[in-house]
Amino acid sequence: MTKRICVLITFIVLFFVGTAGCIPKYVDIDQETNELKFNCYSIKPPTQGVWRKSSSFFELHCENTFVLTRGGGEDIYWIYFLSDRPEYWDEKYNEEYLMNETEKSLEFYKRKMLNYQKYGIKEISSEVHVVEGVKDSVVRLNYEFVSPTPVVYRLGGKEYVEETSVSGYEKLNPSKKYYYEVIQYNVSEGPYKWFFGDSAIFYKVIFVHVSINGVKDPELEAMALEFLKNVKFTQWSKIKEDEV
Repeated sequence: MTKRICVLITFIVLFFVGTAGCIPKYVDIDQETNELKFNCYSIKPPTQGVWRKSSSFFELHCENTFVLTRGGGEDIYWIYFLSDRPEYWDEKYNEEYLMNETEKSLEFYKRKMLNYQKYGIKEISSEVHVVEGVKDSVVRLNYEFVSPTPVVYRLGGKEYVEETSVSGYEKLNPSKKYYYEVIQYNVSEGPYKWFFGDSAIFYKVIFVHVSINGVKDPELEAMALEFLKNVKFTQWSKIKEDEV
């Protein structure tokens, strides 16, 4: 019995030591570089305004998921960062592949949003196109809609919308209509040198601006693109073209 207890204690200690590296490591935003480090990514919050951050506590396999938010009153902003698990590298992970996947997911979410009668969304306008010269493969999706009920993305890697009391809406003035403009970048990068072979990294950057008066932010696209440019994967090294 004593031997079994010792083995169990050893296992528990090794488990927590082994998983400690998977827990997100946060540092205060450096005032000089404006950089914020997570366990597999480095990002720079936009310089406009004061951003608050939150994240789920356990993030395994570099599935960094977090949200930054600022504003209140007449409008509010969210930045969602959603990272998937690394995939074994495949040459198919290019702009065409990412474009097809984005278009399929867009149609799915549009149907879901429009079918949720409690949201009262009548119409969603959207555009999808490839963005070149920023990351390896990037597809930009932007859409707008109006809802009489607050609608937000569910944090945790799920891309469907869900009514919730996410912190921030209590800071937005009550309104009969909420105007949404969303810019989303779907990104694939690679190949990277992984533990079990070459890997592809997939992540999403989503900028959401909600207003109660329908006033759009002309700087939203520039702010989102600048944020995307500053996202850096820090866990493994990139394989150069002459190494592929």
